[in-house]
Amino acid sequence: MSGLTWEAAQRIVNRGIELGTERQLSMTIAVLDGGRELKAFGRADGAMLVTIQFAIGKAYTACSMNRTTDTLAQRTWSGGDLHGLETAHSPALIPIGGGAPLRASGQLVGAVGVSGGTPVQDHELAVEIAQLYEAGEL
Repeated sequence: MSGLTWEAAQRIVNRGIELGTERQLSMTIAVLDGGRELKAFGRADGAMLVTIQFAIGKAYTACSMNRTTDTLAQRTWSGGDLHGLETAHSPALIPIGGGAPLRASGQLVGAVGVSGGTPVQDHELAVEIAQLYEAGEL
């Protein structure tokens, strides 16, 4: 697997929404390619409109930083070593749990952004999706 295909990105979106539904959450899922461009997107019925930009922003942040977005939360708070990072970049970075890089053969190929639950719920779902993708299950 060399790059993130549209088919794989669509499977990620579908599986993310299914997993959210199993958890009684209306999720929005965004998948970006390695160039940080939107590859696939879906918003479950009932998901709040604000989750659209959050999901895309979390995926953008995870791809830009090559790490899960939850790792940036405390570091960007006042007094943290990365304070102000989220607003110093355009588009703004979203240092809230719910973004995870997507890797194939150890290489960054994109990212998934999840929004619709709490930051912890979003983080757990994003990491689960990324693990399924890396294992070749999506």
